[in-house]
Amino acid sequence: MNVVISGDDPEERDVYGFALKLAGLSVLQRPRLADAIRRWPEGQADLLLAVRPSADDLPVVVDRFRAQSQAPLVLLLDGATSQLHLQCIRAGADLLLNLPMEPRLVAAYCLNLIRRGAGLSPAALPTLEIEGLKLAPAARTVSIRQGEPIHLTPLEFRLLFLLMSHRGQVIPTEELIERVWGYAETGSRDLARGLVSRLRTKLDDTADSPRFIETIPGVGYRLRDPHS
Repeated sequence: MNVVISGDDPEERDVYGFALKLAGLSVLQRPRLADAIRRWPEGQADLLLAVRPSADDLPVVVDRFRAQSQAPLVLLLDGATSQLHLQCIRAGADLLLNLPMEPRLVAAYCLNLIRRGAGLSPAALPTLEIEGLKLAPAARTVSIRQGEPIHLTPLEFRLLFLLMSHRGQVIPTEELIERVWGYAETGSRDLARGLVSRLRTKLDDTADSPRFIETIPGVGYRLRDPHS
């Protein structure tokens, strides 16, 4: 399993890179996040870890990465505002952690994200189809009323598979986080909201007038059951 780590400070990259190696991961270092994205080895790297990314337009950079890769993206931020956190989550970051952060804990989070992505065997899962919404696990795509397949990231796929497998049932936010990400972390409700928002965008869905995904305020989410 391979991780690309970016960061302006070479000593800091070495510290987190060493922890990743101790966790059994291969590490490739890039000085800057934009350079890591530009030279991203698609199909050869399993995760991108950015340490103190200095880009002024960080959400735009995150969105650029998400447009070209489905690999998990972890950001280690120092002194970032809640607004910046939210913008990065909405742009497609999978995990944001506030520095200082124990390197071994960062490595454990990264390993967990990679294992979650690889551990689920989509080809062995059944195709799900509900009211014109068809999820094809082998291709990790979804289509609406026999339209063109829409590619999903691993997290988007796990979220939609979870909701479709429990149609009409409310999935509490904490349970959703645990089953999609595999952990609970302070601020992870924002991660859940961001992921649901990105999935809704791909499904041409809205929170105000949901066709598929309903928000149950203060509780969680569910896939609408038109027959209930």
